[in-house]
Amino acid sequence: MRDAALTSSGGMGVSLFVHGYNNTFAESLFRLAQLHHDADQTGAAIAFQWASLGDPRAYVHDRDSALHARQTLAATIERLSQPSPNRLRLGAHSMGSLLLMEALVRLSLEGKSSSIRAIDEVVLISPDIDLGLFAQQLAEIDLPPSRFSVVINREDRLLRLSSAISGGNARVGASPDVAALRNLGVQVFDLTGLEDGDRPGHFLPATSPLLLSIMRTNSGD
Repeated sequence: MRDAALTSSGGMGVSLFVHGYNNTFAESLFRLAQLHHDADQTGAAIAFQWASLGDPRAYVHDRDSALHARQTLAATIERLSQPSPNRLRLGAHSMGSLLLMEALVRLSLEGKSSSIRAIDEVVLISPDIDLGLFAQQLAEIDLPPSRFSVVINREDRLLRLSSAISGGNARVGASPDVAALRNLGVQVFDLTGLEDGDRPGHFLPATSPLLLSIMRTNSGD
């Protein structure tokens, strides 16, 4: 596992981005730079790298690799929360959302309250997570659900494929039941039907002026 530009931010805001399935390190850096620039974010920007093969045929391998990285990601978040003035904005895409949620569960179960308190917001973009598992993760994380924003696209064809591979259960990022998500207390941004250059609609925020505007408003800088 690698992290890029992992340095002290001198008490500034820190943004950490976790890439998804079928992403190389170079692609994850590009995604981070794109979001950080387009949303006018300030402070340090960190890309967390886990061992995706960067191959669309390697879904099961990538999911196993993502879960294997949860301890490393938890340790990275703990490190980034120091010194204590640092405020964290955490973001993840697709399968990276599963990894991020599992890392936050681990921090909570291990009693790392100072690291959890440093988190201002968690943004999950097209999360590839079973809805029942997501509800369980939220219940185990010592952070109010209102700190979580979930970006979905009910027409996401890649998440439909993930659902088929995973036994037919709908994924959070393509959930047809938006009300069920909102009942968990998280903020939900449904971008279904918006124009996007990404044909499967799996990374809508990169081209969504609406969501980028929301991210600028919530940046807190």
